[in-house]
Order: sequence, then structure tokens, then C-alpha cells
Amino acid sequence: MNTKYPKTYQTPEMVEALNRIKVLFEKYTTEDAIGGQFANAANNFYQGQAAIICNGPWQIPDFENPDNAPEGFINKVGVAKFPENTMLETYPEGWVVCADSKEKQEAAMKLLQVFTDAKGQQAAMEHTKDVPCSDNVEITKEFAAENKLLVQMLEDRKDVKYKFATFDINAYPSVIDSFGKNYPELIYGNITSEEMTKKMDEAAASAQ
Repeated sequence: MNTKYPKTYQTPEMVEALNRIKVLFEKYTTEDAIGGQFANAANNFYQGQAAIICNGPWQIPDFENPDNAPEGFINKVGVAKFPENTMLETYPEGWVVCADSKEKQEAAMKLLQVFTDAKGQQAAMEHTKDVPCSDNVEITKEFAAENKLLVQMLEDRKDVKYKFATFDINAYPSVIDSFGKNYPELIYGNITSEEMTKKMDEAAASAQ
């Protein structure tokens, strides 16, 4: 998962991963979870019709928002790492300085330092629930008491054995398109995991 443009997706690991994904859809969610709008899948989770939802900490505010979920719903939600003590490591938004003078460039860089140093990351975490990039950001007792789900995830990530990048970083766009197109076919049993990895290889070859 951390190899950029791998030579092949037809590996035991990829086949096993796709087989595990099939189990998630077959046993732990509703029939419209694949191919439908995210709002449908989220609503099924909020209403207790689905046991799990694979998402990230950016969804936590929705769990406590009465416009989205029933009152007290967040107290029913837990967070879990992926199997084998694994977590997905995604990236924050990027920053680009576009200034027409040295003075503006220096000022902009100073501002970015304020946004990204430990104090800035802590402020973003406390006010917008952003996940800090650093493990050294202070988590106050008050914040921990009010944000148990997020803090649990931050604690869990400290002893993660394997971290892997988001799929769209290390794959050709053609592979991403192929994955989305064939995903429902896999879940509905029209193709096997082995056949899907072959289709991904074909999509990768078309991009070279």
C-alpha cells in the first residue's frame, strides 16, 4: 500500500484485503452501502442499521450534531484500528505561498509557521477537531473529557505497527477509476477478488 505505482496488484495481500472488504459489506452494513450516496450509508449508521462505518475523525462532529444523528449517539460509537495493528495515514491540506515580493513571501511563511507549529496544531485540534500531525501536541484534561473519541484515536496511533498511505496517492488515476467501476461488481459477486486485481493491473498498464 505504500509502494507508488506497484508492478502488480495481483498479490496474495491485495486479494486478501479485497476479500475482507467483501465481508464488511456482506455482514456489517446495508445493501445500499455500495454504489449509493454517502448520506445514505451515514444515515443507516446513525439509525443503527449498520454496525460499522469506515471513515475518519473528520466525521466525529457529525456524530454529536443533532441535525445528523440522534441525541447521545456519539456515546454509542467507538474507534478501532484496522487489523494487524494498522492505521491509514492520510495527509492534511497543503499550503502554497504565491507572493510577488520578498517581503510578502517572508510574511506569509511566518504566518504558515504559526498555523503549523505545535501551538497552531493544538488550536486547530481544539477548535475544528483537526488531527494534529505531531504526537507532541498537548491534550488537556478538559479537551480529553469532551472529545473522548478523537483522543482515543490519537492515543491508538502512538503504538501503530503499520501505517499505509491513501490509495489515490500511490496509484495511477486509471487504477482509481477502475477500482471505483469494479468495486460494486466485486461486492455483488459478479467478479472475484483475483479478477479485480487483474483489472487493476490492466488499468495500470493503460496509463504507462
